[in-house]
Amino acid sequence: MNRIRRPQGSVYQRSDSPYLWISYSVNGRKIRENTHQRNERYAGKLLQKRLNEVHKGEIVTFDAHKTTVEQLAELLLRDYRINGRKSLDTVERRWLVHLRPFFGILRADQVSIEASAAI
Repeated sequence: MNRIRRPQGSVYQRSDSPYLWISYSVNGRKIRENTHQRNERYAGKLLQKRLNEVHKGEIVTFDAHKTTVEQLAELLLRDYRINGRKSLDTVERRWLVHLRPFFGILRADQVSIEASAAI
């Protein structure tokens, strides 16, 4: 099967997989995703859905070596606000009072069971 090019992504068949894959970019980083389908039409729709999510800013990629836990917490709280979660106040309070003082300054790749045991 030939690669089908789209303006910002493509649908393709990998030689080591029976399924179709999609490829698209987020902030200059190439994302490849298995569709778990053999249907070309389904794969094209999934690609379009992902491209729409990228356009809306719903897909976020991060580098664990540069991203802090505080940045990840802000993304979590943003998601809670966008989706109108009832527990937003509780999660926000727990983050600010209990977790932020210790984990907020750590990089995402520094968090482990050992780090949390040191509290």
